[in-house]
Amino acid sequence: MTVALTERPRLRARPVPDTEPAPDLPLDPPPRRRTPVSQPTLALSLVPPRTPGRPTPPGAPLWPAPIAAGLPDPHMWSRRVVQAVAEVLCGVRPLAQLVRWTNRDVYEGLRRRSAQMAGRTAPGDPATGRRAVVRSVRICQPADRVVEAAAVVVARGRVQAVAFRLEGADGRWRMTALELG
Repeated sequence: MTVALTERPRLRARPVPDTEPAPDLPLDPPPRRRTPVSQPTLALSLVPPRTPGRPTPPGAPLWPAPIAAGLPDPHMWSRRVVQAVAEVLCGVRPLAQLVRWTNRDVYEGLRRRSAQMAGRTAPGDPATGRRAVVRSVRICQPADRVVEAAAVVVARGRVQAVAFRLEGADGRWRMTALELG
């Protein structure tokens, strides 16, 4: 077996040019003096402003309670509902199971998206043996009885971001907004 080598141009050594610093510049610059920088600081108050006529009782929390009474734990519920949404989009779970937990806009969006994905192979098929997996869920509570969450889901061999909003009513959470990445 012969390998054809292409000829490379030969390198030629050249002399190093004579360089000298400019005549009016010193060879070494003088050392720089570091002067401390004075930066004003902002006042940080961790105590919320008091409402007039309502004194804060001693021992009361500084911030609102994370969960309204009568609602399930939003973190666990968020994880479960995102798992259900991912299974619907993979074709493993029927969409009708989410009708109670979503509002009309979210339900219609899921219906359209699952119809688009119906022709694709679902990871929940016995042939592949893989299901959608929720890797992480982060939640925050911008208002009373409102939770906004972001989740990372692995489905169909791809990592996707899911953002959604839950609103609490009648002792349960309902998904009112959904963004799929």
